[in-house]
Amino acid sequence: MSISAKNDFRQKNQKNNSRQERFIDLSIYLLIIIVALFIYGYRFPSSNNLVEVPPVFTLLDSELYQKDFFVLESLKKTPRYYYQYLIYFLSQTGFGVARTYFLCYLLSFASFILGLYWLGQKVGRSKLSGSALVFLGLFTVDGTVGYVSLFRNEPIPAIFAMGLAIWGIYFCFDKRWNLGYFLFGLAALLQFLIGILPGILIFPWLAIEAKKAKSIWKAISPLLILVILALIIYLPMVLSGNLGGDAIDNREFIEIYGYLRHPHHIIPSSFPRKEWRNFIGFMLAGIFFIRITDSLRSQDKIKLFSVIGITFLALLIGYLFVEIYPLSFVAKLQLARTTPFAKLMVLIGLSVLINEQYRQRNLGVCLLLLVIPIVNNGGTLLLFLAMIWIGLKATNNLTIIQSKLVLVITIIISLLLLFFLIPTESATIAEQIIWKPMFFWILALPFIGEEIFSFSRKFKIIVYSLTSFSLLFLSLGLLKLLPETLSDFVYNRISIVLKESSELDRLALRFREKSSKDALVLTPPSQTEFRFYSQRSVVFNFASFPYTNQGIQEWENRLAAIAKINLEKVSRDDLDLYYRKRSPTELINIAKQYDADYILTRSDWHRDIKGSLFDREGKWILYKIN
Repeated sequence: MSISAKNDFRQKNQKNNSRQERFIDLSIYLLIIIVALFIYGYRFPSSNNLVEVPPVFTLLDSELYQKDFFVLESLKKTPRYYYQYLIYFLSQTGFGVARTYFLCYLLSFASFILGLYWLGQKVGRSKLSGSALVFLGLFTVDGTVGYVSLFRNEPIPAIFAMGLAIWGIYFCFDKRWNLGYFLFGLAALLQFLIGILPGILIFPWLAIEAKKAKSIWKAISPLLILVILALIIYLPMVLSGNLGGDAIDNREFIEIYGYLRHPHHIIPSSFPRKEWRNFIGFMLAGIFFIRITDSLRSQDKIKLFSVIGITFLALLIGYLFVEIYPLSFVAKLQLARTTPFAKLMVLIGLSVLINEQYRQRNLGVCLLLLVIPIVNNGGTLLLFLAMIWIGLKATNNLTIIQSKLVLVITIIISLLLLFFLIPTESATIAEQIIWKPMFFWILALPFIGEEIFSFSRKFKIIVYSLTSFSLLFLSLGLLKLLPETLSDFVYNRISIVLKESSELDRLALRFREKSSKDALVLTPPSQTEFRFYSQRSVVFNFASFPYTNQGIQEWENRLAAIAKINLEKVSRDDLDLYYRKRSPTELINIAKQYDADYILTRSDWHRDIKGSLFDREGKWILYKIN
């Protein structure tokens, strides 16, 4: 054989091997995404969807909600404008609303998982780091305040945006700044803060890089991209007058928006002490573990520390300019939303440390670093682990962690933690003890294939078989072509169809069939699901907070009309109590004030409302008034 023929043969063989490697990687990624979806779950409609979906229903059918002030305000140019139209356009293709939400969630979920994997692999220079980061990114309990999360199992704008933002962070680590900030801008179109905040947090990286390159344009161009995309949201709101209306002063706005409607997101002093304790413990432990990780490059450590530091500064600013010197602009930024990104930085450090400890055969440490973050009070426990580490190092006993006895002890401790400190979102002990560990082994398949099996033919057959089975099981389950028990299992884990779960839901569904589309109902302030399931207008719902100044003022007026007390004295925990205390005559007067046709109440709240009984389910009653 000639030399040129040998070279051609070698090149063809290399191309074939490269193609096979890409195919096995794709199979593993698909397997990971499917299994992760089953374990992580999917929930629709969530409480947030009950508020966000009705405007989409109106876009699909213009006759719906024409008397609902919140829905009509939501259809104006607001931060949710592009998100609503994305769902609307996709729904028109024949998917329907529920399946469109699932499709968007599935794409975001897959993007988030792959983004975490590539990010961990890039920073840690190891497939094991990538696997660990995906596992911790999905299941870590603590690390944030303000009831915000890195990711959730519900299809909401923040989750769709995170599927883009995670890649923005990846490309910023890769120093492809323009692409990274472009993705932040796209994320902002779906959820403004999920795009803007990481752009702010990561700006110091950009500034350092621009200084090194002695090029100010290197810092300006990515910011310009982000600003242009942000203006696509903001300018239409200004030009359409949606930020106009009577001015709401800073203190009044924060009283309504912060203390009354969103204290769990906005007011730092209202965040639970347990949440603060675990957040601070998680961050302090994270800083320590990042510092001692030799595998992390110094420039990467600086990046991780800078985001954590700016997050603490943001929380301080949030406290000062929301609770001490109220500024509505700061309240709107919801600076607690910076904490998921600080959490991500800690998780990146932990994922690299896990790989480092594995290489040093400190398997017990690896196990604890994987288990502690996914249990309740993980932030406090992680800080305790850091303190033990410091103590062992100070007494020159750090080598003890390599002993087999320590490995056995850590296995026992890990099992006890998994058994007794189950997060509230975990449905069963089996999920904590069996499914999550099993998922980590699947996550580690790229590492196992490379390190142990060298991607042998037998390994590839196993992967292809598992992937094919998982894909077939998911598809048949969603199509309800499996036996009933198995189909129910799929739908319990991945809820993509609307399911009424209460007496009120059933009443609302019947009301949709029996009433005209222009019906307007006076409902108890906390009952969010009635508007969603009935697809009919309601006078007021507490959770439905508009984005326009006019809408906020109308929301305030309607709450005052129902509560009948000064809003400064309104308790969000007693909303239905105010409604319940109103006499039948008062309810009728409120309904007539807003031209409502129906009143929703309970038989143990009101008995003698003047009007005809339209329908009832259990104790829930619908009256039609004249």
